[in-house]
Amino acid sequence: DKLQTIFFVGLRGDVSTFQTEYEGIFVDESEAFLPLELLARCRDDNQRIYKEYPAGYAANGEISIGVDLAKERDSSVFTVVDTSASPDDDEGYFKKVVYVYSTQDDYDKQFLTLKNLAIRSRATRVTIDATGPGQMFYERARKEGLGPGVNVECVSFTQAKKENWATRFKGDLQTGRVSYPNHRELIAQIHGIRRTRTENGFFRFAGKKDDYFWSLMLALYGEGRKPVAFYRI
Repeated sequence: DKLQTIFFVGLRGDVSTFQTEYEGIFVDESEAFLPLELLARCRDDNQRIYKEYPAGYAANGEISIGVDLAKERDSSVFTVVDTSASPDDDEGYFKKVVYVYSTQDDYDKQFLTLKNLAIRSRATRVTIDATGPGQMFYERARKEGLGPGVNVECVSFTQAKKENWATRFKGDLQTGRVSYPNHRELIAQIHGIRRTRTENGFFRFAGKKDDYFWSLMLALYGEGRKPVAFYRI
């Protein structure tokens, strides 16, 4: 649409770039739960898009990895996020997407890739989608480990969790608590998420393709557990 095109011309410089890279990928703005203008605020055009996890990356905080595994023909996606303390923010955090990786390797290779990624990144949390092969990944991770100090979660997707993650993410975008590189597929899938009301009156959050998006949500938020302190009586 015209306004959408004008917006991207302002960001990218010319109409042909917009049409080549984004036309036909993004949904209509009126249907998007996360509009383009909001996504542009938190996009870091200066951040590199790495083909491999950046060697020597110095984390500002805790590293977490979200794992959305392919069910059939889709690719599995691993997303790495660096969460650091933010003294100027009441919520106390800032989340930076460091690395996004998509693969169609067999599951054995994917598990080894995940293990290597967890070790290289020194992740403290790995959150895996429990549906399909996710349970198998989780059990194998528990038996073999994914590196020292890694807490592995297995999350069963529910509409309530998806709504919580999507609305929390929108809030983080609005308050500038998250950033990501200009990754074409990631941004397209974020913008492609729609909120629709089900017959039962609940909201459903989904896109035509959304594996990058849910991998991101798992990396950003996971189960949202906080450490529990135990005391002797």
